[in-house]
Amino acid sequence: GMGSYTAAAAPPVMAPPEKTADVPTPKQEETTNGDLNGADEQSKDTNMKVDEEEEEGEMEWIDEVWCCVCRANGALEMYTVPHLEMKFDFPMFVLAPQLMFNVIPHEQVPVAFASDPAFEALKVHDTEELAMFEKVETDVNVDVVDIHVTSFNNPTWAPHIIGVLSNHTVVVYHGFLVAPSRQNIATSSNYPLLPFSMFRWSKIQHTLLPYRELSPQTAMEDESVVSRLLVPFNNINGRSGVFIAGNCPAFAFGERGFVKFRMMNLDGSIQHLTPFHDVNCQNGFLYVNGDGILKICRLPEKTHILCESPWITRSIPLGVSPRRVVYDSETKCYICVVSWAEQIVPTDDPALYERVPPLFNEVWEVRLLSHECSTILDSYRLPVGEMVTALSVVYLVLGQKEDSQPKRLIAVGTSTIKNEETAVQGRIILFDIMPPMKADDFPTFKQVIAEERRGGPVTAVNHLCGYLLVSIGPKLEMFIWNETKLNPAAFYDHQFAVVSINTLKNFVLIGDVFRSVQFLRWREDIKNLQLLGKDYEDVMVYATEFVIDGTVLSLLCSDGGQNILLLTYDKENVESLGGQRLVRRAGIHEGSHINKFSRIPVTRANPSQPNPAPKYVNVFATLDGAVGYVMPISEDQFRRLLMVQTVMIVSLNHLAGLHPRAFQECSMNPHGWHPTQKPLLDLQFLTQFVHLPLFQQRSIAKRIGFTVDQVVGVILEINELAQLF
Repeated sequence: GMGSYTAAAAPPVMAPPEKTADVPTPKQEETTNGDLNGADEQSKDTNMKVDEEEEEGEMEWIDEVWCCVCRANGALEMYTVPHLEMKFDFPMFVLAPQLMFNVIPHEQVPVAFASDPAFEALKVHDTEELAMFEKVETDVNVDVVDIHVTSFNNPTWAPHIIGVLSNHTVVVYHGFLVAPSRQNIATSSNYPLLPFSMFRWSKIQHTLLPYRELSPQTAMEDESVVSRLLVPFNNINGRSGVFIAGNCPAFAFGERGFVKFRMMNLDGSIQHLTPFHDVNCQNGFLYVNGDGILKICRLPEKTHILCESPWITRSIPLGVSPRRVVYDSETKCYICVVSWAEQIVPTDDPALYERVPPLFNEVWEVRLLSHECSTILDSYRLPVGEMVTALSVVYLVLGQKEDSQPKRLIAVGTSTIKNEETAVQGRIILFDIMPPMKADDFPTFKQVIAEERRGGPVTAVNHLCGYLLVSIGPKLEMFIWNETKLNPAAFYDHQFAVVSINTLKNFVLIGDVFRSVQFLRWREDIKNLQLLGKDYEDVMVYATEFVIDGTVLSLLCSDGGQNILLLTYDKENVESLGGQRLVRRAGIHEGSHINKFSRIPVTRANPSQPNPAPKYVNVFATLDGAVGYVMPISEDQFRRLLMVQTVMIVSLNHLAGLHPRAFQECSMNPHGWHPTQKPLLDLQFLTQFVHLPLFQQRSIAKRIGFTVDQVVGVILEINELAQLF
């Protein structure tokens, strides 16, 4: 009565033997984990016969072809080929549980294995899980659209099941055998081979989220979506994996033991894809987009693109240590500060230096790189002992004339440290990038157009209303650019040393290395920097930035306790003391030191709002190589997700029993400051809701008074707004 809905060929799996044998050798295990690479080999029988001349008690692995079938009721079944004998059955695959086990009873179990503690524990676990599934509502209105079994063309990999549900959720499982206890393996020389009842499928967490705009009804009615969505490929420029077609196409690669998904959202929906190999396009692929256009493409080389991280990265060897980098949008070039150790060449007595260890000087250089970062267009080398401590692209007005337009310049701040007896000296250098004069030419550095020496280290630099804003030692100074020199215009004395300067219109946000943040305003009429408010707690600030949410302006900073703090200037608040104190609104413990924030506008419009307010995403980078973002959301979204996060914390089993709420609380610094009132939501933790089993999603959504579609819709909407690349 229930015909098969979709099927796929499975890699070879060990079948239950009829007699005992030794533990298989590594060579035999490699045969067991082989891959079939597609459904074309379903009818290929590769059974290996037992050699009659083998010694008694020894037996080879039986390498068979298995057929995976997913029925219309959501059950996953595995059959042997060509005998079509069912060996694996799990009735709740459509619910996407965390673990799938075999519900078929196996009577032919060896006595030594039946008494194993691991086998007894598995039987108790399977019985409890099956009883729980029987109580779950099976009317989920979700079907399995397509499945595929693969090991990504790697004989050492375990088989993986990739399934696409009608709600556009992609589930990934990897198969494994539960080994018996170590005690029985050590005491038994002829331990029986593992039966098929010990085979399990474990769900893998991944970064691919379902498509938000298509409903399950639309997906079932569209023939292009109902047809074969999972397309396996073996060699597309040296990569193997599975392509997911449809309205949200993506590649699934097997990289370094993990399944990595890569979105392909540059050409809209993709109906079909197939590998293609030709003289002009070696190991490429063909695909047809939603408009019916056929395109020929190739994937980039493995040496250039790294797919191990959640974001695709490109590694470019420079041969030196990069210190700072900024991007010039006008010339589409990068300005990079690098340094390297250079050996000191003796000039007086070379023979003397041959008997002592070599001496080195650290050399700093400012380089102009092409948009591909592969070519050095120009460079400026600093004197020995001078290092770059600040770099920024600034827009200055010549002489502060009303009819003058801001000009783009490159501001470099340096510091010269000699010894303990000599004070640190600083220098401000302004560069201009000359555009190419000819078509085949390239941009170059213009000679230093302005230079200013100061008695203190230059730690930060930025622009404000056409002025140059520089932090020199314990002082904040503003300069007017007059072609070849800088004239002082105003100053402001802060406490220790500024490590970050951010400007927005006539507002200034500075972060002190020991005295938290200060919020200033520039008054053009009296040429003065006026203090609006500051944080009176002793916080070691690493980076600062403005947070813009429509007409609301907030202040963002990261501290030495690996926290992210959100502050605001509110004169009406009692805690602000009339606006003198910045009020802390929210905070979260990130777990890494954040040394840079970058404010990027959100270009994707929200379809639910006809005239959406401007939104910005604050992307940050940490000192241990992580990248994340902070984005403001509406009050309704915050309340809904806060309730979901609270229920998930108390309902789910967490890794190693660690409490997420305790980790997210801001850590107290030695000086001690009061905790923030509201937490910042952790979207990485909330994304786990999308990958939960369907019955757990229903249970959590029911407890907060919403539906699963409403909760998933908010998470996907925020994720789509933050898709910057």
